[in-house]
This record gives sequence, C-alpha cells and structure tokens, in this order.
Amino acid sequence: MAKWTLVFLVILLLVVPTACSPAAKTTTSAPVSVNATASSTTPRPSQNAPSTSSATPVLHVMATGRLSFVQDVKLTFGTSGTVAQVNVNVLDKVTKGQVLAMLDTSSLQESLNAAQFAVNAAKFARDQANYSLLTAQTTSNTMQQNVISANVDLQQAQDNLNKLIYPYNYHTVYIDVPTAIGYITDAMREITNAVNDLKTGQTGDISSLLQQALDNLTSGHDQLYRSGVGTDPFENQNLSSSQYWALRTAEFQLQKAQIAVQNAQNNANSSSITVATAKTALDNANNNVDIAQNNLNIAKDALQKAIITAPFDGIIGAVNVKVFDVLSSAAFASTTAIEIIDPSRMELNVTVNELDISNVKVGQKVNLAVDALPNLRIDGTVSFVGTLPTSDTSMILFPVKITFTLPQNSGLKAGMNARADIIADKS
Repeated sequence: MAKWTLVFLVILLLVVPTACSPAAKTTTSAPVSVNATASSTTPRPSQNAPSTSSATPVLHVMATGRLSFVQDVKLTFGTSGTVAQVNVNVLDKVTKGQVLAMLDTSSLQESLNAAQFAVNAAKFARDQANYSLLTAQTTSNTMQQNVISANVDLQQAQDNLNKLIYPYNYHTVYIDVPTAIGYITDAMREITNAVNDLKTGQTGDISSLLQQALDNLTSGHDQLYRSGVGTDPFENQNLSSSQYWALRTAEFQLQKAQIAVQNAQNNANSSSITVATAKTALDNANNNVDIAQNNLNIAKDALQKAIITAPFDGIIGAVNVKVFDVLSSAAFASTTAIEIIDPSRMELNVTVNELDISNVKVGQKVNLAVDALPNLRIDGTVSFVGTLPTSDTSMILFPVKITFTLPQNSGLKAGMNARADIIADKS
C-alpha cells in the first residue's frame, strides 16, 4: 500500500506543473443549436501581434446560423387559370426574361386584342376630331374675314349714298322729296280732272281744279328747295328722274351691304359655335383615348400576370406546377409555381445578443466555418446590422447578415449550419 501511494505522489508532481503552464490553456465553448444563435465576445490576442501588455485587445463575436442564397425567389402567377405551359425542370439554367411557365391566355389575348383595337379606334376618332377642329377654325377665320370685307363694302355703299345726298340731310331725302312728289302727283291728277271737265263742257270746277293744281305744284316746289344748303349737287336745283333713281340705287346698295354684313356676322357666329363644338368633341376624343389606353394597360397587365419569367440569371430550384393544373382565385397567390436561385452568391444570416451587438459593425471581417465541411474556411464581411430585434421570447437578439464570395466547387448548400467569428476591434 505504501508503494502505490509513493507512485501516485510522483505522478502527481509530474502532471500538475504541466497543466498549470500558460502554453497549455485552451478555450472551449458549448455547442449551439441551429437557428437559436448564440454569441459571445471573447478577447483574443492577434496571431501576428507581439505578446506585449500594451497591445490593443481584439474582440471576437461568435454566432451561428444557416447558409442561404442571396437571390432565392419563389415565383407565383398573378391571376387564376389553367396551367398551359411549364418550360423548365429542376436544376435547369435559365436567363433573365426567359418564359418559365404560362397559364392559358386565349381569353386574355382576346381581351388584349379588343383593347388594342379600341385604342386604335379612339386615336382615329381623335385625329378626325382634331381635323374637324382645324377645319372649323379655318372656316371661322374665313368668316371673320368676310365680316371685315362686308363692313368695308357697307362703308363704301354708305359713302356712295352720302355723295348723292350731300349736303341734303335725312329729312330732305326721306321726307321732303317724297312729300313733294305727293304734291306733284296730286297736281297732275287735278289737271287731268280739269282737262276732262273742259272736254265735257263742265267748266264750273275747272278754275278751282287748276288753282288746286297750282297750289300743289307750289307746295312741291317749296318742299324740294326749302332745306337745301350749300352747293346743290343736282346743279339745276331740280331732282331729275335719273338722279332720283341713282339715289334709290345707292340706297338699295346700302341695304344690300347691310344685309351682307348681317349674314357674314351670322356665319361668323355660327362658325364660332362650330369651333366650340369641335373643341368639345376633341376633348371627348382625348378622354376616350385615355380610357382606351388604360383598358389596354389593364389587359396587358392581366396577360403579364399569366406568364412567369425569370427575374435574373439562375438555376431552377423547384417546380411545383404542371400542365392542366387549375389555380383557383383563392389559391393562385399562395401557390409557389417555380423557385429560382442564383447559385453564385450566398450569405449567412445570424443573430447577435444585445450585449455584443454594439461591437458589431458593417464592414468588419468574419471567419466562417461550415459544420458539414470542417476543412473549408471562408472569409466574409458584415454587410448588415439590424437596428430592431428579432421576435424572441427568451432573449433580445439582433439580425446580422454576412456576405462572402462563394468558392468554386466548395460543396456549400443552402441550409447548411455555419459558425461565424466576427472580428470586432474594441474602440
């Protein structure tokens, strides 16, 4: 028994100093479950920095998470219908804009064609309305010119009349002259009656008739010359027959010119109404074009919703529909038809607790290790640090995104667990 006790003491003396040596210290960390990211801040000496007491400590924030593709899009149809085409399979390479799947678009295409026809018809009607407006405006301008021309003719006719009646006034021409003509007419009738009485031997009233005729002629003479002032344009102080009819002709020309002015003005007013009507028709036509174009845009949008195209170059990750599948109005929006990924870009999404998040900043370097590929080491960069915590009932965690260049033939898959060592220099 004493022999074995002595051997135990010798072994103990050999082991204890070695275990207490600084070169033999190691740090172990408890394993962390997937999606429940744990983080810890551990000061570690830099591998290349000299081991002096004045060196600035480096903080290492540890976190775990799952790898995912930067671009991983689940595509759905934007409307209900029957699947008519599925043009891709899983793992097919596709290019941006390539048609991946399509619903039966026959009715949508008919609606689109009808909407396009309506747009064309509305535009044609608008062009016709615009032409009518231009024509009406041209006609209106012509009518306005006609009014101006008719007024010129009216002024000319007025001047011609003025030349004939000057210096006689309106009373002379329109009252005195007709009154004098009436006296002369009465005198001629009385002379005729006196001649007839003389022929029949009835001489009793001849003297009276002749006296009345003389009185009428005198009254007519006085009526004609009592209002004249200045030089008489009729020279011999008498209004001859030719001069009288010249005066009447001038009056008729004046009346004709007045009628022409009125007609021209009426036509101008009518043309103005036509222009206003044409403007209203053009406004309505423009409104109809807008309505038709809006309906066309709606039809195009409806047709586009029935077609799924690749939003970027990538690989098909999943195809969940097949030809003749019927997508109801209640299910089409929630049914992922095709999933497309960009396999050239991946990222790691982790969460960091509230105690360490202040040390994590965009641009910091990150060392990544993948559980399934223990020999692979990846250099990454912090690209996003969330300001709002994620919904977690046990602790307050903030989202952090780490991006990295995907090594060729690395074997990395979306969903793999990875550990991140964020190098956070303490400021």
